[in-house]
Amino acid sequence: MVKESRSDRANRCVAEAIASRAFADMFRAYMECSDAVQEAIRDMVEIVNDPESAVEETDAALLTIAEALFPSHRNGTLGVDVS
Repeated sequence: MVKESRSDRANRCVAEAIASRAFADMFRAYMECSDAVQEAIRDMVEIVNDPESAVEETDAALLTIAEALFPSHRNGTLGVDVS
């Protein structure tokens, strides 16, 4: 077993803190969504995590998740209506 260096351990801790902060922000946004929007997000997550999804499907699902969590308020000109 290779011993982790102090620098590697520090870098891992920073990366974990950044990932945890991003998760906390996204989870809060998710919890603030309506039940219908949460369901739509879960459906999109299934597409993203499906290894058989086409790249275009995955990209569209990721954009839909982003719009659902952090709406751009462009009066429906982009994305899908998730409300």
